[in-house]
Parts: sequence; structure tokens; C-alpha cells
Amino acid sequence: MVTAALAVGATAGLAPGARGDDISVTGAQRRVDRAVGSAIGYLAGQIGSEGRCKGEFDEQDKHYGGKTALCAYALLAAGVNRDQESLKRALKWLTQAELRGTYAVAMRACALALVKGKEPHPQLVKDAAWLQSAAAGDGSYTYTSQAKGEAGRYDNSNSQMAALGVWAAAQRGIEVPREYWRRTERHWKSQQQVDGGWGYVMRSGMGKTHTYGSMTAAGLATMYICFDVLHRDRYVRPTAAQYRPITDGLKWMDKHYAADHNPRKSLNYYYYWLFCLARVGLASGHKHFASRDWYAECLWEVLGRQNGDGSWADGDRIPQTAFALLFLSHGRQPVLINKLRYKGKWNVRPRDLAGLARYVHHTFERGVSW
Repeated sequence: MVTAALAVGATAGLAPGARGDDISVTGAQRRVDRAVGSAIGYLAGQIGSEGRCKGEFDEQDKHYGGKTALCAYALLAAGVNRDQESLKRALKWLTQAELRGTYAVAMRACALALVKGKEPHPQLVKDAAWLQSAAAGDGSYTYTSQAKGEAGRYDNSNSQMAALGVWAAAQRGIEVPREYWRRTERHWKSQQQVDGGWGYVMRSGMGKTHTYGSMTAAGLATMYICFDVLHRDRYVRPTAAQYRPITDGLKWMDKHYAADHNPRKSLNYYYYWLFCLARVGLASGHKHFASRDWYAECLWEVLGRQNGDGSWADGDRIPQTAFALLFLSHGRQPVLINKLRYKGKWNVRPRDLAGLARYVHHTFERGVSW
């Protein structure tokens, strides 16, 4: 039985965005391209002459720099050239700004990790070190640095973003001690609920917390990172063993997945949910949740909700637009290879294609999915 079928992919000229029978129709693809182009135009237009986004937080605020960093990250992920005038201004401002909040530093790290060059940007090296030192002793994070002290106040949203920033730096060759990932893994395992999902916070004595979509996707995506760093060698040889935090989290996703809202959270943090969902899809290689094509379904929801100026949502539209653009950008990555599921032990090397996708990404400097 053939367990994998090569798809026409990044190295064979697949048009960006093609995903089987989902959006490969020319007219639909043009609509996606227009949506992405409009979102890029909107975000680029929010970058002021000095390089920071309109409505950026005050310098004394813990979120200072966060909007600009997220905006730059989304633009770079969408393929905007670093020398595009507004993005160039934003990157210059970001590398000179003194950021002190977890979200802001993590998003700056994600942005700088996408800036091509033989060596990682010096500020990325500093941000990776800051993020590692900002964790509490148990691997959790809050809005500001805990300097490896005992965890007091924390939340899993900051914890996800910090881990994402450190992982982005690691992808650029910056060394991250395995102990960092062990602490991260311990934290997320301790937060997983009996239903397989994750919530925003579960402090000592709470016993349990409400699980919902964006936090469960955040937990899953982070556990995939930890698994690949700490445990992938155990799965080089064929094995039927399972990594329970991931399998239980995937079961939660199959049970609660929704395209039109953040599962078990209504419309709250909807575009953040899409961002986290795309991270899980890319990390896991899963095209379906609840037997439904998650990208195709969510794509049409996103396209239908875009405002006329290229933004999404109401009120403070910069973060929501950035998350929506990140979703579209992740989903438009060409499929390198499809793994076929069949009856029996079909997935005895669960991370084989994840490794191949990483190799192609680093070799050809182009993101691919599987």
C-alpha cells in the first residue's frame, strides 16, 4: 500500500494557494489574491511616517510595539518584500524600540525571523534570549517578564506567543536549550483538561477550566513544537505508540471544530482562532477536522467578512486584520505532499513529512504544507 502520494508542490511549480479541489479554480484564486492584496494595502497604510502603526500603545504600556510587530509579521508572512517602503520603516522602528511586553517581543521575533539573510538579525538573538528568561520557573508566561520566578499570574495566550517567538528564532539557527522546551512541555501538559482541550488559565486549586477553540489550537500547536524537539527521535522507527497530549487535543478539535466562530467562545477572538487553527493545520498536516476541510470552510467565512477597505472586524482592526492575513497566508502555502490515510496502521512515522516540509522550507526558502 502506498502511504504517501507526491503532490505537485513548491519545487514543481504549484501556484501558491492551490489545495486540491478547494480554491484551485482560477476565479476563486483571484478572489483570494484580491483579499490578500487588499489586506496588505490596509496594513501597510496603517504604518506611519516614523514607522510605527497608527494607534500604537503608549511607550509605558506593556503592549508597546505589539501592533507594529504583529503588522510587520503579517506583511512578511504574506510575502511583502522587506524593502517595501512602509514595511521597511516599521522594521527599522521595531529594531530600535525598547519593547518590554511578552506579546510585543514575541511578535517582533516572529517578524524578524522572516527577514531573510545569512545570519539572523541581532535583535532576533536578543529577543530569543529575553523570551526564554521571561518565563516563570514552571514554563508559563504573563504580559511581562517573570525572570524565572515562581509563577504567579499567567495565561496560556502569552505562553503560546512566547513559545512561538522562541521557535521562530530557533528556525533561524539560534540555539535554544532543550530544557526550555521541557519546561514548556510540562506547563502545557499540566494545563490540558480531561476533555483534551485547553483554556486561558488554570491556576493551582482551580481543578479545571473552560476549554475553547483558540486556546486548544494554541496548546496543540505548542505541543507539536515540543514533540518535534524532544520526542521525534523515538518515532524514527515505525511505532504505533501515540503522544497523548496531541491525540487528545486532536479529538477535541474533531468534536468542537467550527468555521464561523471560535468554538465554545462564540465570536470572541474569532480571527485569533483562525490564526491558531492555521498553525495546527500546518504543524499536523491535517486537512480535515470533524471530517470537514477546515481551510476551505474558514476561507469563505473570511472572504465574506472582509471590509471594503481590506480590513476585518470593527473597532481596533489592525490586530484582527493581521490575524486574518496570517490565516490566509498560511493556508496559501503550496502542498508539497499528501499523506494518505487507510485502514490499519497508516501513521507509524507520524512526523516524517513534517521533517520533509521543514527541509524543503529551509532549502528553497519557501514555506510549504503537507
